[in-house]
Amino acid sequence: GPGAYADQVVRVLDANNVKLRGAGVVRLAGLTTPTRGLPDCFTYSPSSHIRQLLPPKSQVDVDILDKNRAVITPIARKAGAGAGAGPGASVNEQLVGGGW
Repeated sequence: GPGAYADQVVRVLDANNVKLRGAGVVRLAGLTTPTRGLPDCFTYSPSSHIRQLLPPKSQVDVDILDKNRAVITPIARKAGAGAGAGPGASVNEQLVGGGW
């Protein structure tokens, strides 16, 4: 959005919350994913997926919507780097597209 600004990931707290250097703890807007209680057969959880998309120190664009709900978009390091929903796709969109 027009209010988006650059920030840096400190760490992913769980499947819904990310700690950023500038904005602090923000909740991924439009998502409510399970953070615990998944059966053992689920080796690929939403939080592990977010950790792959947002490793510590990665650069992101952040668009704070309200009450610390945010849309977070990784800034591509190099053309063709990473395998997501395509360049410019927010983490929020990639999780929804992945069925979370």
